[in-house]
Amino acid sequence: MKSQRERQRMICGGRVARVMLPLGLAMLLSLGMLPAHSLGTIVKSDFLAKRTVKASMNGVGEWRAYRGSFKTVGGKPRDCRSDEQMLDYDEARSKSYHGRESGLPRSVWSGAEIVILRYADADSARRAVRRNGSYPRRCPKVTEWVCTECDGIWTTWRTKVPAVTVGAQSVAWKFREVGNFKSNGHAVVARRGSTVVRVTVTRTRDVTMKDGWVYPQLVRKRVVTRLARKALNKST
Repeated sequence: MKSQRERQRMICGGRVARVMLPLGLAMLLSLGMLPAHSLGTIVKSDFLAKRTVKASMNGVGEWRAYRGSFKTVGGKPRDCRSDEQMLDYDEARSKSYHGRESGLPRSVWSGAEIVILRYADADSARRAVRRNGSYPRRCPKVTEWVCTECDGIWTTWRTKVPAVTVGAQSVAWKFREVGNFKSNGHAVVARRGSTVVRVTVTRTRDVTMKDGWVYPQLVRKRVVTRLARKALNKST
């Protein structure tokens, strides 16, 4: 039987893959075929430090962080893929954080994902946030996958919740998710200028342990709101 750490890597591994930018993009940039701010403007220092996320989530013990991609391979309904709700961004990077929260059972671990997106202008960014605001209504149930010949598939149910103001514009929803594990949490999409962040906070229960198919206690919205404010301030 796999160790608990290996099981955590399974859920992260399906969604967190390192992104390699083709060298050909540099040539396109030099020819003026890409906007000058579309390449390399999101750097490591734009993301929150692991210790900051851990403290914001009342974490204990060892936490891990992974850089990767938030994109999926497919989804049903077809127009409801979560990554495609972000519309026409110029650049996007994501980072995931995983560990344990104080006071929760050993069968539950916690995580956060921060996605930073740069747009050509504030109007483009505004449209993306507005589209995410209608996402739970348009797509209350979505099945997505990150590969075609593996078990990296999950179904998410979303419900819109009132958003506490983060930046110039923000929307929020709560969700529950079933894949290899059972998870729930909150997400906030927020904008300042032409930068958008999507911050998701999740609790996941290990299905091999006691009460494995019972959803964890839902994290409070104020936790993801606080983290979204910090992430937006850090990235702009």
